[in-house]
Amino acid sequence: MPQTKKPHKQTVAEAVRMYIKEQHPGGATFEVMAHGIRQERYWWYVPVRPSVEPVQRYAYYEALAAVEEALAAHEHRTVFLVPLSPE
Repeated sequence: MPQTKKPHKQTVAEAVRMYIKEQHPGGATFEVMAHGIRQERYWWYVPVRPSVEPVQRYAYYEALAAVEEALAAHEHRTVFLVPLSPE
């Protein structure tokens, strides 16, 4: 039986980018901060930066939760998206 390859920062960043690109709460887009990605025991810590400060926080957090759920369901990865302040 072939051994499954352990994910690393690059593959996690690509997976998050793939799912987060469809999310635009309040017109915002998200940038995955790949340099800040780290693996904890059973999950990945992934910082993301919105293009603008969200006006409706609930929509912003719902979008991040939807991405986390999709990654768990389709990619079998437990990811915690950590919002940063926009530049």
